[in-house]
Amino acid sequence: MPFDPATPTVELVKHIGPAGPGGAAAQLFADANGKPYVAKLKENSQGLRVLANEFCVNKIAHFLEVPAPACAFATFPEPFVTNNASLSATVGNKPVSTGPHFALRGIGEIVRNPSAETVKRAKNKSDAAGIFVLDVLVMNSDRNSSNNLLVLRPDFDPNGIYISAIDHGHCFGSPNWDNTLDQKAGQDHCPIVNELIDGIAGNDPFGAYLERLKGLTPDVVSSITNQLPADWGVSDGERQALNGFLIQRRDKVPEIVNGHKGKFPQWK
Repeated sequence: MPFDPATPTVELVKHIGPAGPGGAAAQLFADANGKPYVAKLKENSQGLRVLANEFCVNKIAHFLEVPAPACAFATFPEPFVTNNASLSATVGNKPVSTGPHFALRGIGEIVRNPSAETVKRAKNKSDAAGIFVLDVLVMNSDRNSSNNLLVLRPDFDPNGIYISAIDHGHCFGSPNWDNTLDQKAGQDHCPIVNELIDGIAGNDPFGAYLERLKGLTPDVVSSITNQLPADWGVSDGERQALNGFLIQRRDKVPEIVNGHKGKFPQWK
């Protein structure tokens, strides 16, 4: 299925509560039809760049066909945020704006604090290769099985265990990158989640993902980064640096992946 970079906007009208641990204090909401979303707000304590990171990496995950929830720009109706003390409390008692915020569509029952054995039982364990390629590409510094890897029982298979990539606020080196980001594209950054190593198996576990990565052209990258809302604080110079980083990094990923083959005992 061809990659569609378009991003919907959803209006969220009900605050359910915290979505789980994390410095950006992600919250669970629902739209008028009761569909659940997990949102990180513009006013989060880690800053606006976290939202830009989340958005861009989620879009790249979908381009590479790495399992990840669909994202959306989230807005709130004005009456919902006016004098909403419980919502303001989630961001240090600051007023919460109507948006746009970053949101992920809820897709099933989340397994909290999964054991290593639970992760290893994932039916899509071979998708670990795609998550690894994604993390190398975007220099993810914060992947782990407790809160940066979604383990869930999805709506389409409530009895099954699946892995999905979430929580990308600390990619591109940190949530504080600037217009020098493209100068860091050559770093040999190779994050590994031990629970996913068994999913890297066979003669060519990364082949399909590295082939898709070749299609991450400047036009595809721009179709993603050009959607970043103006009030998320990414300047034109920073956007250009991000675009340049991703294209340079795209060409570096196969070398990095193959250079760490010894860390994956099931890779033949």
